[in-house]
Amino acid sequence: MPSLLNEPFVQSAIAPYSAALIAAFLLQRRAVAGQGLAVSVGLIAAVLLLVGPQLMPLTATRKLVLVSLLLPLLVVPCVRRPRATAALIVGGGLAGLFWLLWPVLSRGSMGDALGLAAMPVLGMLLFLIPAVPLSARPARLAGAGLVTAAGTGAACVLGATALYGQLAFAVAAALAGVVSLWLWRHSLPPLAAARVMACAVMAPLALLAAAATVYASLPTLSLLALGLVPWSALLPFWGARSPLWQGLSAFGLGLIPAGFAAAWAWQVGGSPLY
Repeated sequence: MPSLLNEPFVQSAIAPYSAALIAAFLLQRRAVAGQGLAVSVGLIAAVLLLVGPQLMPLTATRKLVLVSLLLPLLVVPCVRRPRATAALIVGGGLAGLFWLLWPVLSRGSMGDALGLAAMPVLGMLLFLIPAVPLSARPARLAGAGLVTAAGTGAACVLGATALYGQLAFAVAAALAGVVSLWLWRHSLPPLAAARVMACAVMAPLALLAAAATVYASLPTLSLLALGLVPWSALLPFWGARSPLWQGLSAFGLGLIPAGFAAAWAWQVGGSPLY
């Protein structure tokens, strides 16, 4: 069993998928935002296998995990207010990014810090701003979230660091577990759950991709391309199509920038900025 738990496919696919599916099933009738938090449960399962339960020393990866898990919980009390939810997701994500990058930013001048943080901040905004609008369209959120996570994972593995790639794949597997429950029940989640889910999916992916440009070797162009994936799901191409068609179309359209990001990371990925 211990050797099985060390397998990458188990750590970043089977474990988060199973944990998220079970959590979504158990929480769907017991919490307004239960299905959204199920994605975080799946991520926790992967983190325990990949990083371990220790919080200290507080490395960049552990900071990233803490922000990714705490931010959806902070969103829960204000899910019925879209503007407050959007402000908390974006503001909390940016605050988490600066906390994550502070050891690097504090070592240089103000100009150097601004120059280093500019592209990660822009990438974060591209990921997070469409999160709340997408939550009103859960099928598109699912398609965009899956392809964003897969693209982020592939780009990190090919051009940055395997650990970040595995965590991104874990987000994809956790989201797939929740989506499996939707397909089984033939129903979409309530708006409150979708808003929490948007945060639980997009926040960790944004942090992984942004941090990988500084602490690993992910090209900034790959970060920006990945940030375009959620926006592609907001294009008005689907009209009154069925939710399944909307989700599949969002996934297919997102493959274009996600595939470019992964290919560019593989081609250009070099030494990290720090």
